Amino acid sequence: MAIALDRMERGSAALSATEEVVRSFGIPVVAIANLDDLVAFVAAEPGLARHLDAVRAYRDRYRDMATSLGFEGHMKWAEAMP
Repeated sequence: MAIALDRMERGSAALSATEEVVRSFGIPVVAIANLDDLVAFVAAEPGLARHLDAVRAYRDRYRDMATSLGFEGHMKWAEAMP
């Protein structure tokens, strides 16, 4: 499975959510970039640097939500999406 951005969230255990997909379904997951790459890119680009605080805030907010949901919570959340 190819994903554009690995948000690097934790799953229900010590594994990342992408690692849990690999383990649970046996499907390799390859990301074009991850959230650290995005933060570094935004920080390095003068025209984008003004968005750095917003990107970091998104990362922190999403990390907190992902941690609280865990892997199974993510699956239920995804199933509920229209």
